[in-house]
Amino acid sequence: MTEFTASSSLPPDERRRFGLRVTIVLLVAVSAFCAAVFLNVSDFGYRALLAAGASSLIAAGFMFVRTWNGAGATGRMRDLLAGFIEKDSTPSFVADDDGIILARNNAASIRFSGAADLTLAATLRSIFGNPSAVLFRLQSRARLEGNAREDVVTRRGHIRLSVHSVGEDCFLWRVEDITDRAGINSRADSLPLPMLTIGRSGAVLFMNEAARELVGHG
Repeated sequence: MTEFTASSSLPPDERRRFGLRVTIVLLVAVSAFCAAVFLNVSDFGYRALLAAGASSLIAAGFMFVRTWNGAGATGRMRDLLAGFIEKDSTPSFVADDDGIILARNNAASIRFSGAADLTLAATLRSIFGNPSAVLFRLQSRARLEGNAREDVVTRRGHIRLSVHSVGEDCFLWRVEDITDRAGINSRADSLPLPMLTIGRSGAVLFMNEAARELVGHG
């Protein structure tokens, strides 16, 4: 069953920013109306101040409608994605632009059972160090190209972290364990940069073609 970790309404920080913006616009409107009533201005100035106040009120109303419609659309998108990932056997998350987890599927709840963190970076910190840099890099690419993925070496082995941009400020993340080491080595063998894998004892477990040529074993 998909676990929701945030409501479909605006997050607290966004609500505060929205409230501040609307308050400023309303203050401008009130100031314009007060100036029109209490200041000794010409007929033209009076009409201009009333028009400015009315425009500010309209702008505040437009901001309110657009923001709440956007929040509703985000909520519907989140619900749709949550239903899509529910039966996926791969740990999957729906997160916003700030990395706040909006929903996670059952596989993610089991895989990260000890992590009740609200952000994806904090959740992934349990399996590899400094996930924020990797998440930022992938999310930036997904924002431009629609999707991105990267193989990451963790304390427990290799994982493939992939992300899809699925709407404005909404991302679908998957954390896939990679068990096909032979496939990894095959891909690494074709890379032009020297690469090698060293075991705990210091023994070289794998060396790609570029590394073998570098040390004279090609």
